[in-house]
Amino acid sequence: MFYKVQKQIKVSCFHMILANQPIVVDGVNKYVVRDRSLNDKLFEVEFCFSKNDVCCSCKLFVRVGYLCRHCFYILGLWGVERIPNQFLSRRWLRNAEERFCTLKFPDDLQSSNGHIVKDTSKKILTEFQNCYGKVSNHIEGLNFMLEDMKCLNIRIEQKFHKSAVTKDDMLEEHFGVRPSGASSVLPPLQSNNKGSRKRILGPAEISCDGKKRKMKNCRNCKELAFHDSRNCPQKGKQVQQNSLLQNVQSTLNQGMESQTVHGQNVHGNGTLNSNIEIQTVQEASKPEGEVNEKIGEKTKAVTIRKESRG
Repeated sequence: MFYKVQKQIKVSCFHMILANQPIVVDGVNKYVVRDRSLNDKLFEVEFCFSKNDVCCSCKLFVRVGYLCRHCFYILGLWGVERIPNQFLSRRWLRNAEERFCTLKFPDDLQSSNGHIVKDTSKKILTEFQNCYGKVSNHIEGLNFMLEDMKCLNIRIEQKFHKSAVTKDDMLEEHFGVRPSGASSVLPPLQSNNKGSRKRILGPAEISCDGKKRKMKNCRNCKELAFHDSRNCPQKGKQVQQNSLLQNVQSTLNQGMESQTVHGQNVHGNGTLNSNIEIQTVQEASKPEGEVNEKIGEKTKAVTIRKESRG
Protein backbone atom coordinates (compact mmCIF):
# COMPACT_ATOMS: atom_id res chain seq x y z
CA MET A 1 0.00 0.00 0.00
CA PHE A 2 2.88 2.37 0.73
CA TYR A 3 4.20 2.02 -2.83
CA LYS A 4 0.75 2.58 -4.31
CA VAL A 5 0.30 5.85 -2.42
CA GLN A 6 3.86 6.83 -3.30
CA LYS A 7 3.11 6.30 -6.99
CA GLN A 8 0.05 8.58 -6.79
CA ILE A 9 2.12 11.32 -5.14
CA LYS A 10 4.86 11.08 -7.80
CA VAL A 11 2.37 11.32 -10.67
CA SER A 12 0.70 14.34 -9.01
CA CYS A 13 4.04 16.17 -9.05
CA PHE A 14 4.81 15.76 -12.77
CA HIS A 15 1.66 15.00 -14.79
CA MET A 16 -1.07 17.32 -13.41
CA ILE A 17 -2.17 20.66 -14.95
CA LEU A 18 -4.96 23.07 -14.00
CA ALA A 19 -7.44 23.36 -16.87
CA ASN A 20 -9.07 26.63 -15.69
CA GLN A 21 -9.35 28.98 -12.73
CA PRO A 22 -10.97 27.64 -9.54
CA ILE A 23 -14.59 28.41 -8.72
CA VAL A 24 -15.41 29.23 -5.07
CA VAL A 25 -18.89 28.34 -3.81
CA ASP A 26 -19.69 28.56 -0.05
CA GLY A 27 -16.01 28.20 0.92
CA VAL A 28 -15.50 25.19 -1.37
CA ASN A 29 -12.95 25.55 -4.19
CA LYS A 30 -13.78 23.63 -7.35
CA TYR A 31 -10.91 22.79 -9.71
CA VAL A 32 -10.69 21.11 -13.12
CA VAL A 33 -7.47 19.07 -13.39
CA ARG A 34 -6.03 17.70 -16.64
CA ASP A 35 -4.22 14.37 -16.21
CA ARG A 36 -1.49 14.01 -18.85
CA SER A 37 -0.77 10.42 -17.79
CA LEU A 38 -4.36 9.48 -18.83
CA ASN A 39 -4.45 11.16 -22.28
CA ASP A 40 -5.31 14.63 -20.91
CA LYS A 41 -8.49 13.45 -19.27
CA LEU A 42 -10.29 16.05 -17.09
CA PHE A 43 -11.28 15.50 -13.45
CA GLU A 44 -13.21 17.73 -11.04
CA VAL A 45 -11.74 18.18 -7.57
CA GLU A 46 -13.45 19.98 -4.66
CA PHE A 47 -11.42 21.23 -1.70
CA CYS A 48 -12.59 22.90 1.55
CA PHE A 49 -9.67 24.48 3.40
CA SER A 50 -11.55 25.02 6.67
CA LYS A 51 -12.36 21.31 7.01
CA ASN A 52 -9.29 20.06 5.11
CA ASP A 53 -11.68 17.99 3.01
CA VAL A 54 -11.01 17.00 -0.60
CA CYS A 55 -13.09 15.03 -3.09
CA CYS A 56 -12.39 13.92 -6.69
CA SER A 57 -14.69 12.79 -9.49
CA CYS A 58 -12.61 9.63 -10.04
CA LYS A 59 -13.86 8.28 -6.66
CA LEU A 60 -10.64 6.36 -5.98
CA PHE A 61 -10.87 6.91 -2.22
CA VAL A 62 -14.47 5.67 -2.16
CA ARG A 63 -13.63 2.56 -4.19
CA VAL A 64 -10.22 1.56 -2.79
CA GLY A 65 -9.57 3.57 0.35
CA TYR A 66 -6.65 5.92 -0.47
CA LEU A 67 -6.42 9.34 -2.15
CA CYS A 68 -5.86 9.74 -5.87
CA ARG A 69 -3.22 11.79 -7.70
CA HIS A 70 -5.68 14.60 -8.42
CA CYS A 71 -6.41 15.11 -4.71
CA PHE A 72 -2.70 15.08 -3.88
CA TYR A 73 -2.12 17.74 -6.56
CA ILE A 74 -4.72 20.09 -5.04
CA LEU A 75 -3.42 19.46 -1.51
CA GLY A 76 0.04 20.40 -2.73
CA LEU A 77 -1.26 23.65 -4.22
CA TRP A 78 -2.65 24.61 -0.81
CA GLY A 79 0.56 23.64 1.03
CA VAL A 80 -0.89 20.68 2.91
CA GLU A 81 2.12 18.53 3.88
CA ARG A 82 0.33 15.73 5.74
CA ILE A 83 -2.55 13.54 4.66
CA PRO A 84 -5.68 14.57 6.61
CA ASN A 85 -6.75 12.11 9.29
CA GLN A 86 -10.14 11.45 7.72
CA PHE A 87 -8.37 9.99 4.67
CA LEU A 88 -6.21 7.53 6.66
CA SER A 89 -8.14 4.30 6.33
CA ARG A 90 -7.67 2.03 9.32
CA ARG A 91 -7.44 -1.08 7.18
CA TRP A 92 -4.23 0.13 5.51
CA LEU A 93 -2.38 1.04 8.74
CA ARG A 94 0.04 -1.11 10.70
CA ASN A 95 -2.31 -1.38 13.66
CA ALA A 96 -5.22 -2.55 11.53
CA GLU A 97 -5.70 -5.60 13.77
CA GLU A 98 -6.38 -3.41 16.81
CA ARG A 99 -9.82 -2.46 15.53
CA PHE A 100 -10.81 -6.09 16.10
CA CYS A 101 -10.65 -7.59 19.59
CA THR A 102 -8.28 -10.43 18.85
CA LEU A 103 -7.09 -12.74 21.59
CA LYS A 104 -3.69 -14.42 21.47
CA PHE A 105 -2.53 -17.21 23.75
CA PRO A 106 1.06 -18.17 24.56
CA ASP A 107 2.55 -21.12 22.73
CA ASP A 108 3.61 -22.87 25.96
CA LEU A 109 0.01 -23.21 27.19
CA GLN A 110 0.00 -27.02 27.09
CA SER A 111 -1.29 -27.85 30.59
CA SER A 112 -4.24 -30.13 31.31
CA ASN A 113 -6.64 -27.19 31.72
CA GLY A 114 -5.27 -25.26 28.73
CA HIS A 115 -8.37 -25.79 26.59
CA ILE A 116 -10.57 -24.65 29.50
CA VAL A 117 -8.59 -21.41 29.76
CA LYS A 118 -9.00 -20.76 26.04
CA ASP A 119 -12.74 -21.44 26.07
CA THR A 120 -13.32 -19.22 29.11
CA SER A 121 -11.25 -16.41 27.61
CA LYS A 122 -13.28 -16.54 24.40
CA LYS A 123 -16.52 -16.36 26.39
CA ILE A 124 -15.31 -13.31 28.32
CA LEU A 125 -14.30 -11.64 25.07
CA THR A 126 -17.67 -12.40 23.51
CA GLU A 127 -19.54 -10.92 26.49
CA PHE A 128 -17.40 -7.78 26.32
CA GLN A 129 -18.10 -7.35 22.61
CA ASN A 130 -21.83 -7.80 23.20
CA CYS A 131 -21.86 -5.17 25.93
CA TYR A 132 -19.84 -2.75 23.84
CA GLY A 133 -22.07 -3.27 20.80
CA LYS A 134 -25.19 -2.38 22.81
CA VAL A 135 -23.82 0.95 24.10
CA SER A 136 -21.44 1.93 21.28
CA ASN A 137 -23.79 4.71 20.06
CA HIS A 138 -24.74 6.09 23.50
CA ILE A 139 -22.40 8.27 25.51
CA GLU A 140 -24.21 7.53 28.79
CA GLY A 141 -23.98 3.80 28.14
CA LEU A 142 -20.25 4.01 27.37
CA ASN A 143 -19.60 5.97 30.57
CA PHE A 144 -21.66 3.46 32.58
CA MET A 145 -19.69 0.55 31.09
CA LEU A 146 -16.38 2.31 31.75
CA GLU A 147 -17.20 2.90 35.44
CA ASP A 148 -18.25 -0.72 35.92
CA MET A 149 -15.03 -1.95 34.28
CA LYS A 150 -12.94 0.23 36.62
CA CYS A 151 -14.76 -1.19 39.63
CA LEU A 152 -14.27 -4.72 38.30
CA ASN A 153 -10.56 -4.06 37.82
CA ILE A 154 -10.23 -2.92 41.45
CA ARG A 155 -12.02 -6.02 42.72
CA ILE A 156 -9.76 -8.30 40.65
CA GLU A 157 -6.62 -6.62 42.01
CA GLN A 158 -7.82 -6.94 45.61
CA LYS A 159 -8.60 -10.63 45.23
CA PHE A 160 -5.82 -11.97 43.01
CA HIS A 161 -3.04 -9.38 43.42
CA LYS A 162 -3.03 -8.61 47.13
CA SER A 163 0.60 -7.40 47.35
CA ALA A 164 3.15 -6.35 44.84
CA VAL A 165 5.71 -9.00 44.03
CA THR A 166 9.22 -7.91 44.97
CA LYS A 167 12.51 -9.02 43.53
CA ASP A 168 13.31 -11.16 46.56
CA ASP A 169 9.97 -12.95 46.20
CA MET A 170 10.72 -13.71 42.57
CA LEU A 171 14.17 -15.11 43.46
CA GLU A 172 12.72 -17.22 46.24
CA GLU A 173 10.06 -18.60 43.92
CA HIS A 174 12.60 -19.38 41.21
CA PHE A 175 15.53 -20.77 43.26
CA GLY A 176 13.76 -21.89 46.42
CA VAL A 177 16.04 -19.81 48.68
CA ARG A 178 15.42 -16.27 49.86
CA PRO A 179 18.48 -14.02 49.49
CA SER A 180 20.15 -12.96 52.73
CA GLY A 181 21.60 -9.55 53.59
CA ALA A 182 24.37 -7.68 51.82
CA SER A 183 26.62 -9.80 49.65
CA SER A 184 30.30 -10.00 50.55
CA VAL A 185 31.32 -11.04 47.04
CA LEU A 186 32.24 -7.94 45.06
CA PRO A 187 33.17 -7.64 41.40
CA PRO A 188 36.91 -7.79 40.67
CA LEU A 189 38.94 -4.64 40.32
CA GLN A 190 39.28 -3.26 36.85
CA SER A 191 42.60 -4.12 35.27
CA ASN A 192 44.38 -3.32 32.06
CA ASN A 193 46.15 -6.29 30.48
CA LYS A 194 47.64 -4.43 27.52
CA GLY A 195 51.30 -3.48 27.27
CA SER A 196 54.55 -4.89 28.71
CA ARG A 197 54.32 -3.13 32.13
CA LYS A 198 58.04 -2.31 31.87
CA ARG A 199 60.09 0.45 30.35
CA ILE A 200 61.86 -0.48 27.13
CA LEU A 201 65.64 -0.47 27.67
CA GLY A 202 68.05 0.96 25.15
CA PRO A 203 71.14 -0.77 23.70
CA ALA A 204 73.48 0.99 26.12
CA GLU A 205 71.49 -0.09 29.16
CA ILE A 206 71.19 -3.63 27.84
CA SER A 207 74.97 -3.83 27.32
CA CYS A 208 75.61 -2.91 30.96
CA ASP A 209 72.78 -5.10 32.31
CA GLY A 210 70.45 -2.17 32.85
CA LYS A 211 72.81 -0.41 35.29
CA LYS A 212 73.98 3.18 35.13
CA ARG A 213 77.22 3.96 33.33
CA LYS A 214 80.35 4.47 35.38
CA MET A 215 82.30 7.71 35.23
CA LYS A 216 85.80 7.56 33.74
CA ASN A 217 88.95 9.62 34.21
CA CYS A 218 89.64 11.55 31.00
CA ARG A 219 93.34 11.76 30.11
CA ASN A 220 92.85 14.93 28.11
CA CYS A 221 91.00 17.21 30.55
CA LYS A 222 92.00 15.24 33.69
CA GLU A 223 88.40 15.17 34.93
CA LEU A 224 86.07 12.38 36.09
CA ALA A 225 83.30 12.32 33.47
CA PHE A 226 81.33 10.08 31.08
CA HIS A 227 83.75 10.69 28.17
CA ASP A 228 87.34 9.72 27.41
CA SER A 229 90.25 11.30 25.54
CA ARG A 230 88.81 10.38 22.13
CA ASN A 231 85.52 12.29 22.51
CA CYS A 232 86.58 14.91 25.03
CA PRO A 233 84.86 18.28 24.44
CA GLN A 234 88.11 20.12 25.33
CA LYS A 235 89.88 18.37 22.50
CA GLY A 236 88.11 20.43 19.86
CA LYS A 237 89.02 23.67 21.59
CA GLN A 238 92.70 22.72 21.66
CA VAL A 239 92.63 21.97 17.94
CA GLN A 240 91.20 25.42 17.26
CA GLN A 241 93.86 27.07 19.41
CA ASN A 242 96.63 25.17 17.64
CA SER A 243 95.29 26.20 14.24
CA LEU A 244 95.21 29.84 15.39
CA LEU A 245 98.80 29.57 16.59
CA GLN A 246 99.87 28.17 13.25
CA ASN A 247 98.11 30.98 11.38
CA VAL A 248 99.80 33.63 13.57
CA GLN A 249 103.20 31.98 13.18
CA SER A 250 102.87 31.75 9.40
CA THR A 251 101.82 35.40 9.18
CA LEU A 252 104.79 36.52 11.26
CA ASN A 253 107.19 34.37 9.23
CA GLN A 254 105.95 35.98 6.02
CA GLY A 255 106.55 39.42 7.52
CA MET A 256 110.08 38.54 8.59
CA GLU A 257 110.91 37.06 5.19
CA SER A 258 109.82 40.26 3.49
CA GLN A 259 112.08 42.29 5.82
CA THR A 260 115.12 40.13 5.08
CA VAL A 261 114.49 40.54 1.36
CA HIS A 262 114.98 44.34 1.71
CA GLY A 263 118.31 43.88 3.58
CA GLN A 264 117.22 44.24 7.16
CA ASN A 265 118.48 41.63 9.62
CA VAL A 266 115.60 40.92 11.94
CA HIS A 267 117.24 37.90 13.66
CA GLY A 268 120.41 39.68 14.77
CA ASN A 269 120.15 39.52 18.49
CA GLY A 270 117.42 36.89 18.90
CA THR A 271 115.26 39.16 21.03
CA LEU A 272 112.59 39.54 18.35
CA ASN A 273 112.04 35.78 18.13
CA SER A 274 111.55 35.46 21.86
CA ASN A 275 109.12 38.37 21.89
CA ILE A 276 107.12 36.83 19.04
CA GLU A 277 106.91 33.48 20.82
CA ILE A 278 105.73 35.14 24.06
CA GLN A 279 103.11 37.15 22.21
CA THR A 280 101.94 34.04 20.35
CA VAL A 281 101.46 32.06 23.56
CA GLN A 282 99.59 34.96 25.16
CA GLU A 283 97.32 35.36 22.14
CA ALA A 284 96.56 31.63 22.05
CA SER A 285 95.20 31.87 25.59
CA LYS A 286 92.88 34.75 24.62
CA PRO A 287 89.38 34.26 23.19
CA GLU A 288 89.03 33.54 19.51
CA GLY A 289 87.56 36.96 18.66
CA GLU A 290 90.45 38.90 20.20
CA VAL A 291 93.02 36.68 18.49
CA ASN A 292 91.41 37.26 15.09
CA GLU A 293 91.49 41.03 15.68
CA LYS A 294 95.18 40.89 16.58
CA ILE A 295 95.97 38.82 13.49
CA GLY A 296 94.12 41.31 11.32
CA GLU A 297 96.05 44.25 12.79
CA LYS A 298 99.41 42.55 12.27
CA THR A 299 98.65 41.58 8.68
CA LYS A 300 97.65 45.19 7.96
CA ALA A 301 100.92 46.44 9.47
CA VAL A 302 102.96 44.00 7.36
CA THR A 303 101.20 45.03 4.14
CA ILE A 304 101.72 48.74 4.94
CA ARG A 305 105.45 48.14 5.40
CA LYS A 306 105.65 46.28 2.10
CA GLU A 307 103.95 49.13 0.26
CA SER A 308 106.10 51.84 1.88
CA ARG A 309 109.34 50.02 1.06
CA GLY A 310 108.28 48.94 -2.35
